Parts: sequence; structure tokens; C-alpha cells
Amino acid sequence: MSQSPTSVIQDAKSGKNEIQATLLRQRMLKVQQREKLISNVRQSYCSEQKRDVWGSSSPRIEPNIKPLPSIQESSSEQQSENIIQSAVQKSRDFVKNLNKITKISYDKRRKRPPISSQLRDLSILVASLDMEWNNFAAIIETTQRFRRLLSIERNPPIDEVILSGAVPYFVQYLDLNEVHKYFNVDYSGSSSPPPQVWSHDPTKKSISVSNLYQLQFEATWAITNIASGTADHTRYVVELDCIPRMINLLDSESEDLRQQSVWALGNISGDSCTLRDLVLNQGAMPKVLKMIQSETSDRVKRDATWTLSNLFRGKPAPPWEIVLTAIPVLVHLLHSSDDDVLIDACWAISYASDGPTDRIQAIIEVGATNKLIELLSHHNSSIQTPALRAIGNIVTGDDYQTSTVLRCGLLNHLPNLLTHPKKSIRKEVMWTLSNITAGTRDQIQMVIDAGIIPKIISILVSGSESFDVTKEAYWALANSCEGGTDEQIKYIIDQGVIRPFCDGLLVGDQKIIQVALEGLQAVLNSAERQNILDVVTNAIEEYGGLDRIENLQNHQNTQIYETCVGILEKFFAAEEE
Repeated sequence: MSQSPTSVIQDAKSGKNEIQATLLRQRMLKVQQREKLISNVRQSYCSEQKRDVWGSSSPRIEPNIKPLPSIQESSSEQQSENIIQSAVQKSRDFVKNLNKITKISYDKRRKRPPISSQLRDLSILVASLDMEWNNFAAIIETTQRFRRLLSIERNPPIDEVILSGAVPYFVQYLDLNEVHKYFNVDYSGSSSPPPQVWSHDPTKKSISVSNLYQLQFEATWAITNIASGTADHTRYVVELDCIPRMINLLDSESEDLRQQSVWALGNISGDSCTLRDLVLNQGAMPKVLKMIQSETSDRVKRDATWTLSNLFRGKPAPPWEIVLTAIPVLVHLLHSSDDDVLIDACWAISYASDGPTDRIQAIIEVGATNKLIELLSHHNSSIQTPALRAIGNIVTGDDYQTSTVLRCGLLNHLPNLLTHPKKSIRKEVMWTLSNITAGTRDQIQMVIDAGIIPKIISILVSGSESFDVTKEAYWALANSCEGGTDEQIKYIIDQGVIRPFCDGLLVGDQKIIQVALEGLQAVLNSAERQNILDVVTNAIEEYGGLDRIENLQNHQNTQIYETCVGILEKFFAAEEE
């Protein structure tokens, strides 16, 4: 009995599906076996290496970054070259072992799949990075592929790229001596060829200087992305001795390469004070300053200024003798019309002024204060904030330095900033005022003449401001009362200072309670000298201050307890009787 045509078709489809399923299973089995082989080779090879980043599947270093003696002590070119040669040789050995197991030759590498599926093939792709084995076009193309992988916005595969052994090659490309070992570079089209001359070797292939710059740009970009990862990633590239090579590239005639190099150095400097000082000690500051002063490209100047601010950033502060040379350049940058340059220049000055009086004096002597005060009225709050921070740091100096800033008209700008939309700016203003009122009586009088005291009192009475701002306001008023003359204190009393001081006794912060008590104590002492003690004590009692002071005698803080007892015994003893 013959089958119907429909049955024949169904049987044929069924047989075809079974064949496809069998082929798919065989293919998956081969992939699993290959990945297992790759994993075994990687683990057996990496376990033999001395560096931690070679001996684990996920490179991790202790969180507390220790000094880098291997980098700091490698002052000679020979030591620096040994670091790269050793790392490159490890990468070569790894690829050789891997290809020996998987039977993939260098001449028969298949075209790679899309970037998203390349991670498992990184160790094989590294073979195309070696300058000894490959033509220059293949090296550039492969470096670009790694750079694109590292440029993925979310979770770039930095650990996988490090374990593949590719990064030492990127660092090697930054060194002209390394490139000339394998290629002749034609500098005939260069406007500023390097001072060193390499002899032409007819056994080597020749490349143009533009191709060289393209490779160094891609390699520097890849290193920048790695240094933008965790602190462990940053330290890894630093241990490959990339810093001096990037510093040398700051003189490159390629605009893209200069920008990428200064950006990478900024990332490394911003990672920690240890790496910041390492970049400074290897001579980055003069090169960065030269870039800023001579650079014609706005985008490169922006990145160079950002890097300069990172070279000032962090505590402990950088060596003053190194960064001092940058102060005049920073003041010049304050006159820039570029907002990004202004932002980073102001932050750099704020970092530089956060320290002892000799550093503050250096800022004053180069004429920075007038321009910083002018920038307080800038339309961009991102510029106002660091400019205000720098001014606040300067007024923490000695009395002469504070008076210098006040004579430049600082107090004409602060009242309007007390109502600025950004809380951080209002806090900075109030902090600056608290430092001014902690100064001389003449400085307190200048604050009074500017009409700022009533504004501070109004802010506290309204109760609408955040605690970060109000705590600085309490300090400003208490400092004025403790350091002012009787006439000045009488003015402050008349403006209504007693009520906010009494309200401050209910604040949960012990420090503010103590500040409010000391402010009331100063007011009472002055009132006693001016024969207006009854007026002041009645006002304190009216605003609930007396009851609060009595209750605070039970406070666990000894200083608060003793201050309350002193006030009650001296000024309210008759009422207690």
C-alpha cells in the first residue's frame, strides 16, 4: 500500500529536522570542548605567572593602594623597556600555547563575529597585535577592535581584555623605540619629527608617520578606557610603565593623540594621591602647562585644564614646589571665555588654596582674588561653586589675607548668593561669612555695613533652610557676638539675634547647641556692660530660652552642662531664688 503525498512530505521534513538537530548538537559539543580547552590553557598558564593580574581569572588588588617601588625606581630606559618586553613575551607565550591546543594557525584566522560575541576569542585575537608577526594594517585594525570593546558604555570587558594579554602591546605601541624595532617610520611628512634619528633597515617594512599616530591614538584610547575602570585596573596599566610614554606623547604633532594622552594622564591622576604624585614626579606638569599655553585647539585645552585640576586635587596635597609653577597659568585661565576651562581652573585654584597661609598668599600675589570675586556673578553655577570655594579657602587665612579679599568687594556679591537656588552655594556663602566674622572687629563691621546680619537672622527665624546652611549661620552670628564690640553686639541684638539663639537650643546637634549657648553668653556679657541686661534676659525668657537652658543642665555633654550652669548662676540667679 503506497503512502499519500502528504505523508511523504511530512516524513521528509521529519528526517531533515533530525539531521539538523544532530548537526547542531555536534556543533555545540565542539564549541564546549574548545571553550574548555581555552579555559584549561588560560588557568594553567596564568597560575605560573608572578603578577596577581596573571594568576587569577578576575584581576583584583588590595583596596589600599601601596607605594609602587617597581615603578618609582625604574628610572632608566632599560628598566622601562624590560617591563614591556617581559609583558609582551608573556602574551606571545600564552597565544602560542593556546593555538597549539586548538590547532588554529596565524595564517588561517577566520573573520571575527560581531563585537558582542568576541569575548571568548580575545586570547586568539591578541596574536594579531604582535609587531614581530603581523603587518601594520592588521595591528591597527585589531587595536581598534579592542578599543571598541573597551568603549562599551555599560560593563566594558576590562578584566577579560587584561587577561587576554593585549594591554602590554598597547603600551608598547606608545614607545617609538619599540616601534622602530620592527618597522621603518617615514617622517618626511612630519612637521616636527622626533629629535632621535633611527637608521633605515631594508629588512623591515616601512610605515607612514600618520599610520603611526593612528596606532598610538587607538592604543592610548584603549588604555584610557582601562584606567577609567576600578582602582585595580588603573594600577595595572601604571605597572606596565605607561605614564612616561604618555607624557612624551604630549609633544606629539597629532592633535588627537595629544588630547587622548592628556586625558589618560588625567584619569590616572584622579584615581589616588599616590598615582597623582607619580605622574607629577615623572615630569607631567611642565608638559601640561606647555600644552595649555601653546595649544590652539579648544578641545585639547579643555582636557589639559581638567588634567591640571586633577594634579592639584586630593589630600595630602601634592608637592607644593611642583604645582607652584602652575599658579600663574591658572590665573590666566580665569580670563577664558570657555565655561569648561573656567570650571576646571576654579576647582584647581580651590584645591591649591586649601592649605596653609603660604599657599593662600601665593594665590593672592598672582592677582587671582579680583577675578574669582568677579566670577561669583557668573551665570553658570558650575563656575560660581568652585570660585566661591576658593574665596572661602582664602578667608580662612590670616587677618591680612582676609582683609585683602574684603577690600576687593567680596561682600557686595554675597547677599544675593544667600538666596541662590542651589543649596551648595548657599552653604558655601554662609561658611565664608562664618570665617569672616571669626576675624577682626573691622571685618565684623564690614559684614554689618553690608547689611548681611539681618539676612542671616531672617534665614534662621524662617526655619525653611536646610541644616547644612543653618549650622553655618549659627556660627556666623555667634562669632560676631563673641568677637564684636559692645556697639556691634547692640546692633545685632536690635536685629533680633536672641530668638534664633534660643531656637538653636532645640536643635538635635550638640555642637550647634553649644554654639547657640556661647552666642547667648556673649550677648548677656555685653548687655551687662551696657546696662541693658534686663532687656536681654526678658527677651530670652520670652522666646523660651530660659526653660531650655534649665533643661539642658541634664544634658550628657559636660561642656553644654557647664555653660548652662554658668549662664544661670551669673544672669538668672535672682529668678531661681
